[in-house]
Amino acid sequence: MSSDVAGGSSRMSSDVAEEGGRSEVVKSKRRWSLGESGKNSWPELVGWKGECAATKIEEENPQLNVIVLLEGTPVTKDLRCDRVRVWVDCHGIVIQPPTTG
Repeated sequence: MSSDVAGGSSRMSSDVAEEGGRSEVVKSKRRWSLGESGKNSWPELVGWKGECAATKIEEENPQLNVIVLLEGTPVTKDLRCDRVRVWVDCHGIVIQPPTTG
């Protein structure tokens, strides 16, 4: 279940905990790591050099793990609130807005 909150969005995830033969659903809350800038997307970085874009994102939010990837590189499909993928073309230029996820 997803919901928007002030300053960002949060996601509730459910896990099943088994204890003494009984199961119960445990809900945990994970906050998206928006940092002080409150951003989760950087459309203004399209056209920048990938490494420069990664540096800019890290300056705005040092909590994020920023990865520069060549377009077409296989990646996992999991969502991570602390990760930003910066997709670049064969010339190292950002081709789509970097976003958290």
